[in-house]
Amino acid sequence: MKVKFSEVLFFIGMIAIMLGNLFMITEYPFVYPGIATILKLIRYLGYMVIVVKILYDIFYLEDIIKTVLFIIFMVLSVCVSKDKELLFIGLMIVGARGIELEKILKCLCTLQVIVVVCTLLGCAVHIIPDVVFDLDNRIRHTVGFYYVSYLPHIYTMFVIAWLYLKRYTIKYYEYIMIIVGNLLIYKISATRVDFGIIFLIILLHFMVSKGIVVKQLKSVIKFILKNSTLLCAGCMLILTVVYNDALRILDKLLSNRLHLGHHAIKKYGIHILGQKITWLGYNFENAGKLKGDYQVVDSSYIHAIINYGLIVFVIFIILLTLVEHKAVIEKNYFLAVSLMVCSLAWMIDPLWLDLAFNPFIFLTADCFEKNFTGYFRKSICKS
Repeated sequence: MKVKFSEVLFFIGMIAIMLGNLFMITEYPFVYPGIATILKLIRYLGYMVIVVKILYDIFYLEDIIKTVLFIIFMVLSVCVSKDKELLFIGLMIVGARGIELEKILKCLCTLQVIVVVCTLLGCAVHIIPDVVFDLDNRIRHTVGFYYVSYLPHIYTMFVIAWLYLKRYTIKYYEYIMIIVGNLLIYKISATRVDFGIIFLIILLHFMVSKGIVVKQLKSVIKFILKNSTLLCAGCMLILTVVYNDALRILDKLLSNRLHLGHHAIKKYGIHILGQKITWLGYNFENAGKLKGDYQVVDSSYIHAIINYGLIVFVIFIILLTLVEHKAVIEKNYFLAVSLMVCSLAWMIDPLWLDLAFNPFIFLTADCFEKNFTGYFRKSICKS
């Protein structure tokens, strides 16, 4: 099989960047500061390789216009919010043009396994600590990660990616292994959202693989699958903005996401290009004991619109909605369901635009190719 040079460049860059990103959410770079410097250097080298890959690619004029506009808005938001990670995300997405999602998922799953094994081993031999949190009468362990929910976040996205890759070839024992892993991680971290999300993706994956669908709701289901990110983001934004005492029960189920988001919007507002904000949350360094009020917006959609601004928020909603439409038009329901479950998770978790946790966002790279635009126009008319 012939390997493209541009593909080699992409995966060299991706491996460097993702290893850096994944190890940065462990305790290694904080316990041993020298490691942080090395990881930063590796990541920057990776981004340089991605830039070379982008320059090596062939762009049509239409592609260039879309790509330049996308990067310009990323740069403007970075200049205002002072969060350069957004620019790196933009470069990675543009760099992923022409790369198959399956190869990206396999690569990222492998890197996730490597980092998790290294972190758990480091914790087991006491190279890095296992900090115990006692939050809301829940005993939660970091097991070597910067925050208690990072291991379950990684596991959740690993499972979603794994089930998508397996599709119809999944075996029942694999479902059982996933459930056992989910139970063990929940016992360690007591992270309820990821625990529930994994059972949901198993159920939906099983239904898709067996062709189980309620015929009377087929059109409704298709509409939801085509617009899952838009619906979830819109729902979370509306509930957060109008939050009041009547929504307290729902807010409790969402671990105060609505209250915290509502407070942040009142305090900072929503700006066109975002703003610089210093968030204050729990991590292994403070062990759940803050010197000040807890100030983190855990909902990805609310975090993105406050931090990065309205324009960037809308751009990513549009890009992901286009991808979801294409998945349904092509009857790729495994992908459509994976995207829907991810969009539900990002209502609660703050890692929507983190490529180490959300590899499906690489799919938006297709939107910067001329053939995608042409295909979408033809297919949407047929549907």
